[in-house]
Parts: sequence; C-alpha cells; structure tokens
Amino acid sequence: MTRQEDVLDEVELFGGAVKMRIPKRFFDISKVRQVPDSQEVFADANTDQSFVLEMLSMSEDVSDQDIARYLFDDMADANGAESRSIVTEVSVQNDDRYPNIVGNVYKAAIIGEQQVAKYNEQATNTLHICMGVIRIKNHSTDVLLTFNNPVAIHPESSSSKTSVPEGNTTDNLFWNVFKSIEIVDYGLFE
Repeated sequence: MTRQEDVLDEVELFGGAVKMRIPKRFFDISKVRQVPDSQEVFADANTDQSFVLEMLSMSEDVSDQDIARYLFDDMADANGAESRSIVTEVSVQNDDRYPNIVGNVYKAAIIGEQQVAKYNEQATNTLHICMGVIRIKNHSTDVLLTFNNPVAIHPESSSSKTSVPEGNTTDNLFWNVFKSIEIVDYGLFE
C-alpha cells in the first residue's frame, strides 16, 4: 500500500525532453539552490528522501553487467561512505519495473545501503539507496535515477528532526518512479 502522499504526478525535466512521475510531496531543489545542468533533483523535507535524475557520459570502460555496481561504488566513494553493502542487483531487460525505452539500451538496477555523513558532519546516517541506470548506447549516455532514503539517522545529524519512513514501501516507490521515465526528445543527448 502506498502512502497518500505518494500519488505520482508527471513532471517535465530537462526542458521537456524527459518526463517522469514523482510524488507530490517531493519539491524541485533547483528552486532553492543551484543544481548542475546534467541533474534534476527532488526532495522531501519531512523525510529527507530525495530523487536525483542524471545524464552522464557513458563510462565506455565499464561493462553493461558492471555499470550499476560501478555507479553505486562511485557514489559511495564521492560521499566518503564509511561502509556500503549491496542488497539486490537486477539486470533483467524484460522486467516490467523498467522504463519502456527501446532500442540499443541496457537497463540495470541496484539496491543497497551506505553509511554516510551529511555535508561535513561527523555524525553518519544509514541510507537505503536505489539506483536505476539506462544505458542509451546510440547517444553514449547513462541515464541514472538515484533514490536516497534515510533508514537510520544519528541524533547529532542535521537530519535528526526528519521522520524515517516505515515499512518496505520505499523500494516500490523507487520502481514506480523509475519505470515512469520517458525520453520525449533524444535531441537532449546531442
């Protein structure tokens, strides 16, 4: 059962070149701070959850089978994660949880946890992280959706006043958002 706030609304991203459905409770971070042109970032201030959709140059030296783990590890390294663990890796191309993007593409997902500090804090939080990647080979682009969900927040963290969502609905939320991604204008990648 999804939360009432998790009714998905369609949003246009990257100037309308991409569409995605996201819960109303998530707000566009670019309205309050600068976001790189290659990213669209949405967050829920009450839960500290966030969705990040990124357009990355395809990592040619990383195989299709390794791309999800590579991006998960790259994020952990960039965030200075104290620890990381993989819960699930999925690379089934005909899975109905994946976006209906056809052509010369490869789709994979990874779900795991990372122990990270927010900003430059000493206190670390445990994040449940869901990542989905769509390799659009004809355009040498990796489209990456990351869902960050805090599951354990240190009392001294700046996020200590946020509420941690209960239950196992967050993975379902990720899959619902991920499968809603639609590329409207492939000119975005040129």
